[in-house]
Amino acid sequence: MTVKEFIIPFYVKTVLIIIGLMDFVFTLYIAQGIIIPIVFATILAIVLHPAVNLIIRLKINRVVAIVIVMFLTFVIIAMFGTLLYSQANRFTE
Repeated sequence: MTVKEFIIPFYVKTVLIIIGLMDFVFTLYIAQGIIIPIVFATILAIVLHPAVNLIIRLKINRVVAIVIVMFLTFVIIAMFGTLLYSQANRFTE
Protein backbone atom coordinates (compact mmCIF):
# COMPACT_ATOMS: atom_id res chain seq x y z
CA MET A 1 0.00 0.00 0.00
CA THR A 2 1.49 3.32 -1.02
CA VAL A 3 0.82 6.60 0.67
CA LYS A 4 0.49 9.62 -1.57
CA GLU A 5 1.95 12.84 -0.30
CA PHE A 6 -0.46 15.73 -0.18
CA ILE A 7 1.32 18.85 -1.37
CA ILE A 8 -0.25 22.19 -0.57
CA PRO A 9 0.39 24.85 -3.23
CA PHE A 10 2.32 27.98 -2.29
CA TYR A 11 -0.63 30.33 -2.78
CA VAL A 12 -2.77 28.26 -0.41
CA LYS A 13 -0.03 28.31 2.24
CA THR A 14 0.29 32.07 1.85
CA VAL A 15 -3.45 32.64 2.21
CA LEU A 16 -3.61 30.38 5.27
CA ILE A 17 -0.70 32.22 6.91
CA ILE A 18 -2.29 35.62 6.21
CA ILE A 19 -5.66 34.48 7.58
CA GLY A 20 -3.95 32.99 10.63
CA LEU A 21 -2.06 36.23 11.31
CA MET A 22 -5.24 38.28 10.92
CA ASP A 23 -7.02 35.93 13.33
CA PHE A 24 -4.15 36.21 15.82
CA VAL A 25 -4.17 40.03 15.69
CA PHE A 26 -7.97 40.11 16.02
CA THR A 27 -7.80 37.80 19.05
CA LEU A 28 -5.17 40.02 20.67
CA TYR A 29 -7.33 43.08 20.00
CA ILE A 30 -10.37 41.46 21.60
CA ALA A 31 -8.37 40.19 24.60
CA GLN A 32 -6.42 43.40 25.24
CA GLY A 33 -8.57 44.15 28.29
CA ILE A 34 -7.20 40.99 29.88
CA ILE A 35 -3.71 40.85 28.38
CA ILE A 36 -2.54 44.40 29.21
CA PRO A 37 -3.11 44.14 33.00
CA ILE A 38 -1.40 40.73 33.03
CA VAL A 39 1.61 42.16 31.18
CA PHE A 40 1.85 45.13 33.57
CA ALA A 41 1.52 42.83 36.60
CA THR A 42 4.29 40.61 35.23
CA ILE A 43 6.59 43.59 34.64
CA LEU A 44 5.85 44.90 38.15
CA ALA A 45 6.60 41.49 39.66
CA ILE A 46 9.90 41.22 37.77
CA VAL A 47 10.98 44.74 38.78
CA LEU A 48 10.06 44.33 42.47
CA HIS A 49 11.44 40.80 42.91
CA PRO A 50 15.00 41.93 43.84
CA ALA A 51 13.62 44.26 46.54
CA VAL A 52 11.58 41.41 48.02
CA ASN A 53 14.63 39.13 47.99
CA LEU A 54 16.66 41.81 49.77
CA ILE A 55 14.10 42.04 52.56
CA ILE A 56 13.90 38.24 52.78
CA ARG A 57 17.67 38.10 53.30
CA LEU A 58 17.12 40.30 56.36
CA LYS A 59 15.19 37.35 57.87
CA ILE A 60 11.71 38.79 57.33
CA ASN A 61 8.83 36.58 56.24
CA ARG A 62 8.16 36.52 52.48
CA VAL A 63 4.53 37.69 52.76
CA VAL A 64 5.54 40.57 55.03
CA ALA A 65 8.35 41.48 52.61
CA ILE A 66 5.90 41.56 49.70
CA VAL A 67 3.48 43.74 51.68
CA ILE A 68 6.29 46.16 52.60
CA VAL A 69 7.55 46.41 49.02
CA MET A 70 4.04 46.90 47.59
CA PHE A 71 3.26 49.56 50.19
CA LEU A 72 6.49 51.43 49.42
CA THR A 73 5.78 51.14 45.68
CA PHE A 74 2.30 52.64 46.08
CA VAL A 75 3.68 55.41 48.31
CA ILE A 76 6.31 56.29 45.70
CA ILE A 77 3.71 56.27 42.91
CA ALA A 78 1.39 58.49 45.00
CA MET A 79 4.24 60.90 45.75
CA PHE A 80 5.11 61.07 42.06
CA GLY A 81 1.45 61.71 41.20
CA THR A 82 1.26 64.48 43.81
CA LEU A 83 4.40 66.05 42.37
CA LEU A 84 2.97 65.98 38.85
CA TYR A 85 -0.33 67.43 40.10
CA SER A 86 1.38 70.30 41.91
CA GLN A 87 3.59 71.05 38.93
CA ALA A 88 0.56 71.09 36.63
CA ASN A 89 -1.20 73.52 39.00
CA ARG A 90 1.82 75.82 39.06
CA PHE A 91 2.05 75.66 35.29
CA THR A 92 -1.56 76.76 34.86
CA GLU A 93 -1.12 79.83 37.12
